[in-house]
Amino acid sequence: AVLRHEAALYFKNPLGYLYLIIFTALAAALTFTIGDFFEINQASLSYSFFKWHPFLYAILVPAIGMRIWTSEIQNGTMEILFSLPVPIPLVVLGKYLAAAILVLTGLALTFPVILTVGYLGEPDYGEIGAGYLGSSLIALSFLAICIYFSAALKSQVASYIISATVCLLTVLLGSS
Repeated sequence: AVLRHEAALYFKNPLGYLYLIIFTALAAALTFTIGDFFEINQASLSYSFFKWHPFLYAILVPAIGMRIWTSEIQNGTMEILFSLPVPIPLVVLGKYLAAAILVLTGLALTFPVILTVGYLGEPDYGEIGAGYLGSSLIALSFLAICIYFSAALKSQVASYIISATVCLLTVLLGSS
């Protein structure tokens, strides 16, 4: 019930659609412009497509995660939510999975990039599948970080700033 309610909120709210549009547009734009896709002369997405995903997630996923718990705190609905006949771990899981559905939908909407690469050459689809798996794991781990800060802080802005900073530092530490 929590999952259904939260997922419906994402898809009734312009924030969810804005995330999907911005993520897919930036992923494609970075791949074919800054990502040097055409200059490397290979039908590969490793260097031009997947290398930008952690940076996009570090900036965009905190916008999704910042409101998960802070909105409940600000609206005073936390007590009502926890008084429902649903175990607290299931409430947390439902909220996380609803946000994960939105984030992974954004990743799934990048599928036309695979079609484009398949049209332009003969890519290694195993490498692409592994790239999508890794990208989804990064997105889900960043979402978990954002949910933690959303629960720990009372302000959505503070939650976004700290979550984005931690996620961006994680990316920068890993890209050395």
